Amino acid sequence: MVKLNYVAARRQQELKDPQCRDEMAAARGALKKNATMLYTASQAFLRHPDVAATRANRDYVFKQVQEAIGGISSAAQATSPGDEKHGHAGIGELAAALNEFDVSTVTDLALLSPRDEVGSVVWSSTVSARL
Repeated sequence: MVKLNYVAARRQQELKDPQCRDEMAAARGALKKNATMLYTASQAFLRHPDVAATRANRDYVFKQVQEAIGGISSAAQATSPGDEKHGHAGIGELAAALNEFDVSTVTDLALLSPRDEVGSVVWSSTVSARL
């Protein structure tokens, strides 16, 4: 874990986005704190495997270490775990949505006839603009 912390510190200095740097620093701090706790909790569990509390403590600290490593990984790749929740699933998503909208609009306009009262203004202006 010392090597991971060293490599993460170097990557943190390379990051240009302040938010990613802050996320990396927080994850590194959590890893540093929980690594020693994981060692202690694991030693206690090995000495007293029959005590449920030692297993629960070890499992909890292990989960915290996993989350810290996941935070380091996402910050190192300059991605945020919450990006997908906020609609930032992929690069080019907006462009794809605009292309789909454009295709559906052209398709919908092709279905209109010049006699439609609702679409007559739209249809005539679109047809004249394309001619």
